Amino acid sequence: MGVKQIHEVVGRLGTMIEHYSKFTPVSLSLKSLLIFGETAPASKSFDFLKYELPVRFANIIREVQLLPNVLKKSKPIKHICLLYEETFDTLLKYEGCSTHPTSTVSRFTDDIDILLQKHSNVVEVIALGIKEIQNCDSWSEYQELQLQYFLDRFYVSRIGVRTLMNQHSMLYGPTLCNIQSHVGSIDPDCSPLQIAINAYSYSRSLCMQVYGRAPGCDIEVYNCVDKGSASGSFNKIDFCVDATGHPSTKSYLLENQMNCADLSVKGKDVTFCYVPGHLFYIMYELLKNSMRAVIEKHTNDAHLPRLHVFICNANEDIVIKITDFGGGMALNVVEKTFRYNYTTAVHSRNLQPAVLNFEKNHSVNQVTLNDRMTYEVKSEHNDSSSIAGRGHGLPLSRLYARYFGGDLHLYSVEGVGTSALIYLKRQPQDAHELIPLFNHTSRSVYENNSQQRDWVSNSHKTLLEPSITS
Repeated sequence: MGVKQIHEVVGRLGTMIEHYSKFTPVSLSLKSLLIFGETAPASKSFDFLKYELPVRFANIIREVQLLPNVLKKSKPIKHICLLYEETFDTLLKYEGCSTHPTSTVSRFTDDIDILLQKHSNVVEVIALGIKEIQNCDSWSEYQELQLQYFLDRFYVSRIGVRTLMNQHSMLYGPTLCNIQSHVGSIDPDCSPLQIAINAYSYSRSLCMQVYGRAPGCDIEVYNCVDKGSASGSFNKIDFCVDATGHPSTKSYLLENQMNCADLSVKGKDVTFCYVPGHLFYIMYELLKNSMRAVIEKHTNDAHLPRLHVFICNANEDIVIKITDFGGGMALNVVEKTFRYNYTTAVHSRNLQPAVLNFEKNHSVNQVTLNDRMTYEVKSEHNDSSSIAGRGHGLPLSRLYARYFGGDLHLYSVEGVGTSALIYLKRQPQDAHELIPLFNHTSRSVYENNSQQRDWVSNSHKTLLEPSITS
């Protein structure tokens, strides 16, 4: 291709990116995704995604283009920008295409699978490059806020497009979801208790491998909704597993688990409509952090204080509280925990190889809950495994919670411990996607070179960080 042709292609692509970035992405609900997956043919999914995906990619590409030069010139951002532009160009091939012949839809599905694979290491690429950028002499505090603002929006956009592409691939691709009750990656009867036990099992196994010991855990489930109006099953559960791994009674919740020793469970199992892979990611990250904190705080103690997990099924929300006695954090540290590349691990660099080795050897990419139910968390744990100890786990967990209208908060008592609260929408019609929108407001964050203070205090830095929900 000659220089003139290259300029023509680049110019055409830039024009189309600007054109599509003017459209507002469609914020879907879990209910609409569920109904669509149960009833719509592949052709309908193609008709929707051939326009929706370019809109979402164009919106986030425009934000990448407005990043400060020190960011845009960095190798990881250059790589991501090129990857996203190539992806946008691939999707443009289907603009105006009809579903006839059917081979068009098949080619689109094949391209979706290829794109999912190409984008699988995006988080790792960015995580590895951020440290280099942050250590630049010219790096300012406001540029740091711009970076945090961008990463929140970029990553939640990534979660959204991967969710849509995974849905299409699992419903209409050559490798269909092997769980009959699932609709693509969505489980209409997702059990937070089952996922909590599974996340504990994996976290405990990792902790035992790295430290040689792990704290036990007590899980309690509360149903605050009338049985007549509640969704899901409410089977009475009351069992414990001793320190050697022997359960007090047989339970389907313990089948095919790695290590559920020193666990007690009480309450009634509840279910709601959700993406199990997203919830597993959140709980696995939080339980790993809690176990590490407890062990590092009580290194010389003979007995480790137990973790406590409370699951509450309420009218509007599913609320999950994870509490540890790992020494807690000061307020200024809590405020930093959701910053990318910030970690409270004492020996985070030394932990990375152990975590990566464990998650690779134990196939965390596909987690088996029991003989009746497995779920894919491949895309989520590509994010988790590849960035172990690099300070992405908590901010990404919060984005997974926020993606369908929930949230994640940390509350800590310095010297005592920390509680993490996960809020999730109980009703699928209330669980709408959170999608970044490129407009004048977001543009202004990148175009301003500084932010003037509007509060004064000698004890705190007073720059107000742009919020993902602004």
